[in-house]
Amino acid sequence: MGACNFTNIYVGKGTPQEAFRELYDQALSEYGYDGYNGTISTTSLVKVLELPPRKDIGIFIDELWERNKIGKWETFCIEVKGVALTRLKTRRPDLKGKKGIRGYYFVGLAAS
Repeated sequence: MGACNFTNIYVGKGTPQEAFRELYDQALSEYGYDGYNGTISTTSLVKVLELPPRKDIGIFIDELWERNKIGKWETFCIEVKGVALTRLKTRRPDLKGKKGIRGYYFVGLAAS
């Protein structure tokens, strides 16, 4: 049994905890209750971070991995704002013009 990294994206009105639960439940329905399915459903939300201004999300995630900040069976939530959020919103055209939309990247190391 090993581990694999994953990234899930959420765009909507939920809090980090609500968004995590939605993605967790979705993974359970798609991949089942196997404790080693390699998805977000085998992890726990342990930390919520905010993407620093003018920082590329990919570079930020790579830095987290390089510093070994994310442990096995853990998920970090990275909230994006500003331009990064505007780019993320393009993935959900059905939310165009709505207020209170938030965007998160969930990054973790899942059991597989």
